Amino acid sequence: MKCANARIEDGLIQFQCPHCGEGMHADESQIQQVWDGMSGQIPCPIDTCQKPIVLPSADEIGLLKAAAELETIVAQQAAEAASSPPAEEPVAQPGVEVPQSAPAPVPAPAPAPAPAPAPAPASVPQSAPVPEAAAPAPEVGATVSSGEGNPANIVHGFGGGVATTLDQEARSGSTMAVKTFRHSDCEKDGKDTFDETVTGFLREQGDDNIMSVTPIEFSNDEKKPVDYGVIVVFKETLPE
Repeated sequence: MKCANARIEDGLIQFQCPHCGEGMHADESQIQQVWDGMSGQIPCPIDTCQKPIVLPSADEIGLLKAAAELETIVAQQAAEAASSPPAEEPVAQPGVEVPQSAPAPVPAPAPAPAPAPAPAPASVPQSAPVPEAAAPAPEVGATVSSGEGNPANIVHGFGGGVATTLDQEARSGSTMAVKTFRHSDCEKDGKDTFDETVTGFLREQGDDNIMSVTPIEFSNDEKKPVDYGVIVVFKETLPE
């Protein structure tokens, strides 16, 4: 461990053991020999300690010497200042004018900054004409009139599939049907069978006959949701 409280006094390097606090000293040549032979480390000479001590390096000794010289110069300057007699103030003699020191000139106040020019009024851009809103697209599953006197078309699927007339549905032997499943209808005796009920219906119809499955939400008069379910649009075989 590094020695503690290293300093220079009377031309000797004074320091203390960092373990037991015992003071010791050596000159610069002795410390250099320790660094050359034992990498700067010696055991504490106190019998009850004997723990390793790292002595100051050459660079540290140089800093200590510079600090000691600075302290000596400062002390000499302080002593000279204390021993020198104070300067006598001039005594006014009758008929002799004692020159007074001229007062320091007072700097003139800085000129006030010129007011900033008022910003030019910004031009207001003319609003672009608002384009007319396009007609809303028909919702999936909505009935759309195909013209006066023509039967209605039914749109299949989520994204709007191929429109099929009722006559075409009749000739194909199947028709579109809708079934709504409400979650509260599938709860009985504390058991929730909503998922099983919907899954069983979808399997009965088959993947080819299921057109869409749309989630729905039921709300009360305050527009708060109270129940949920799904609407299944599927193909149903027409009776013979």
